[in-house]
Amino acid sequence: MSKFRKLSITLGLAIIFSLTSAVSAQKVDIAVYNPGADGGTSLGEEGIMKCLKSAKNLDADFVTDLSHASLRKYKVHVLPLVTKFGDKAKAMDWRWEIINYVHGGGRILLTSDNTGIRGEIPDSLFPTIMEGHRTVGRRTVRPISIYSVNKGIEPFNPAYRYQTELRRGSKGVVFLRNDRWGNIGIVGNYGKGKVLALGFPLGVASSSRGYRRKQRYSGNKDVVPQGQEAKMLLNAIDWLAGEERYEIPNVWIEARKLKPLNKGPSRILDSGAEGGPVRLKAGAAAVDITPLNPVGKTRILSGLGRQRLKCKGVHDRLMLRALVLDNGKTKVAIIAIDKIQTFGRATSSRIRKAIKDKTGIAENSILINCTHSHSSTSSGGIDLPAKAIEAVCLANSRLRKARLGVGSKMIYGICANIRKRWHDDYSGLWGNQQPNPDSVMNNECGVIRVEDDNRKLIAIVVNYTGTPSSAGGTPYISGDYAGIATHHLEKKFGCTAMFLQGFQGNVFTSAFRINRTIKDAERLGKKLSDEVISIVPHIDVKSQIKLAATHKYISLPTKKGAIETETQTLLIGDCLLIFSELEVYVEIGLRLKRALSKRFSHVFCCGVGRLCGRYLSWRRGFGVEHRTADARKEAYSEDGEGVMVKNFMKMATDVEKSK
Repeated sequence: MSKFRKLSITLGLAIIFSLTSAVSAQKVDIAVYNPGADGGTSLGEEGIMKCLKSAKNLDADFVTDLSHASLRKYKVHVLPLVTKFGDKAKAMDWRWEIINYVHGGGRILLTSDNTGIRGEIPDSLFPTIMEGHRTVGRRTVRPISIYSVNKGIEPFNPAYRYQTELRRGSKGVVFLRNDRWGNIGIVGNYGKGKVLALGFPLGVASSSRGYRRKQRYSGNKDVVPQGQEAKMLLNAIDWLAGEERYEIPNVWIEARKLKPLNKGPSRILDSGAEGGPVRLKAGAAAVDITPLNPVGKTRILSGLGRQRLKCKGVHDRLMLRALVLDNGKTKVAIIAIDKIQTFGRATSSRIRKAIKDKTGIAENSILINCTHSHSSTSSGGIDLPAKAIEAVCLANSRLRKARLGVGSKMIYGICANIRKRWHDDYSGLWGNQQPNPDSVMNNECGVIRVEDDNRKLIAIVVNYTGTPSSAGGTPYISGDYAGIATHHLEKKFGCTAMFLQGFQGNVFTSAFRINRTIKDAERLGKKLSDEVISIVPHIDVKSQIKLAATHKYISLPTKKGAIETETQTLLIGDCLLIFSELEVYVEIGLRLKRALSKRFSHVFCCGVGRLCGRYLSWRRGFGVEHRTADARKEAYSEDGEGVMVKNFMKMATDVEKSK
């Protein structure tokens, strides 16, 4: 290469670098509406301005003119909490001017009442993106971490006493929620421009003195946003000024963070401690519980009214699987059944007593869970209690030195929360075939890896939340996606694979299936097994594991009294399994995971026992979802969630302290 050519390239790069630096250093013009200079009133504009002035890359000005000609001079416009628009704004059609400004490429930040709920802006300016829904007291704001606008943002409590929960429009993307899972921050693309809405004002603090609910704007003062609120404001401006756009997710993405999986292969964390006094032993077994000669029989299929159908065949075998763990001090057993429900209370007690007599496992240390498959069968002549006892005894006879580890990650595209809220044009649970982005979902796929001293897998325990309903309308016997996934895993790893259903109230496969067919069940089952296969190799293991269990029957309040229900916890190392025999709403499970994850590395919810079809709604479900059939018609009262959560928190403490 010639010297001249090298010099030309060097100069070219220098010019490009200087131009890039000039562009990045160029200040962003920001307009903050200040109606006070034009006969109006607002809250927060002074604090917002001081915060913006502190940023070196922003050039902020107050404006009183909301005409399009004035607005288009600025890259971003901030509308504080306006309580009365100024004379100039009222003299013109300011709504149309703002909408026209954004559609042409402008960017706007809306807060609190300006999202369209009351006062000067009773209706949303951008209904396709969001609108104000309801006012609630101040709650903790929680960022959804995958969105860049939340970079560096941690959960925080706004300075203002009220929040406006937002309804997501068809083109909106939720990036902030509060701790009752209400939408508090929504962004969206509008024409060539962008909109960012916050359900709380910035630059306003509420005084605790003289608080009166009817005097909404009394006792407030302008403050400069501090800490997380200041960071949120600057992040919002930065995102609006940039060119990044968010696509609408096809499934809700939660804000809860998981401990990341190791990138490398599985490690033995306590190598050399194998000879210790509490060395773990494990054994697993699986027995076939598929009915004999089911073809042509009616009332043998179960789930989604299939009893009336004649069975046409068996797609995949139904199994009852068992895992026994023994650390030298405590023994526990886990039973997983490819059924829609487990056993009645008397039968469960008889099974537990028989297992104790044969294996020495304490009755309160035996967890009985079902996959809740809607394409399973009735007993069909199979002695299921005997099969459960057989499986545990067989697993116990196979006990050998073992190691155990736990890992999990978020997975998507199998199940989603389908229960719509009252404001979505929707009259009930069963007709909806789309995921509801305004509802929450527990997308965690948890895996317990159990191996022997030769690193050969003994068992894989999978915990995932979602009703296996993808083959529920067919006349074929199947474990649905859960049973199909376990068969794939057993073939892949040569071990026993178990599926533990989570707290799956409101969660179905309908959002990701084309129809209720075996083909859909195969596709979703393969997807789940592929996800588990990606987790197993990265789970670290130990040979010395703490085991403990608690079991309790609690009284849940109903509208007419109380109903006794079974609850249980199992502690496996630092992983806590919590079990309820009800179909518990996913929101309650997420609440428990959030609270208990501070004390345990993993928290797995295990739902559905004998009380199949008995839903326990979260408290908010009775108010927000009052048009749906479940929360209103279920026997349990609004206090049921609180009693259940308090019970599990106490049981978690007891099992944690047990020796």
